[in-house]
Amino acid sequence: MSMTPKLAKKAGFTLIELLVVIAIIAILAAILFPVFAQARAKARAIACLSNTKQLGTALMMYMQDYDETVLPIWMNYSDAQVGSQNGQVRDWRRFWHYIIMPYIKNHAVMTCPDQSEAQGPDWCHDLETPERINRVMGYGINDTMATWGGGGPAGNEGAAVATLPQLNKPAELVIFADSGAISTGGDAWNAGSRAGRTAFLNNPDSYKQPGGYERAQGAGIFLNPNRLSWEGADNPTKVPVPRHNGLCNVIYFDGHAKAIKLSQFWIRPGATRIARRPGNAFDTRLDWGGEFDIFGQAGVRGGDNTPSP
Repeated sequence: MSMTPKLAKKAGFTLIELLVVIAIIAILAAILFPVFAQARAKARAIACLSNTKQLGTALMMYMQDYDETVLPIWMNYSDAQVGSQNGQVRDWRRFWHYIIMPYIKNHAVMTCPDQSEAQGPDWCHDLETPERINRVMGYGINDTMATWGGGGPAGNEGAAVATLPQLNKPAELVIFADSGAISTGGDAWNAGSRAGRTAFLNNPDSYKQPGGYERAQGAGIFLNPNRLSWEGADNPTKVPVPRHNGLCNVIYFDGHAKAIKLSQFWIRPGATRIARRPGNAFDTRLDWGGEFDIFGQAGVRGGDNTPSP
């Protein structure tokens, strides 16, 4: 008598097993995705530091070519000297980003990898380089340590320019930094600027953090603490910004670049003196322009760096 063999039982996952596998994958993803995001952020920070290093090298080349004259923010060229394009005066040719470009030859160096296209354009956007549309400079020059109006052709120099020998410690004084016109929303003026300014002064490291400022629109300059103390609060608050996990990339007058925490250098309780001007002062701390200050040196550019009594 023959017997019919039993059908072999098909192997497979049960519903419980599938759910367990899915749960394990979800847990691993939750653990690894932030790690990947941090790795990408670190890569962008390194790329930004490379950009700033190139800016530092270009600065040293410029100062070497111009008898150790500090790169000016703006040169006092006439309209005829800068010319026009499509009926528009090429005002951008007066600004530092254009002046230093022969030493860089790459506009991408001017943009921080952690910026978004929605943050532009600033005055670095010009008709000679149309690919800059909706891009903005990620780095600003130290407004109070450079020069406005100096360095133009003979007979049109404007203000006296600063020189490298005037600086006491060029290796400890910042010339460029990750910068922006900060706000707590889309408006970099008026209420948005005031709110961003307050958040920055309360915690300079709180970029995009709860209770901090959320944006940094384009700013080709930044103001040091002394200048910021009397600059109008309704104007865009242009300051160094810590775009890279609480760190701000800066370039010193000797050309080297470094990532710093602004809270350790900007306004230090009991260690930073801010200028007092009647009706507009907000800080009375001590030792502005002292050995710990990396953003200004008293007396270098007119009265901008000299604290008022």
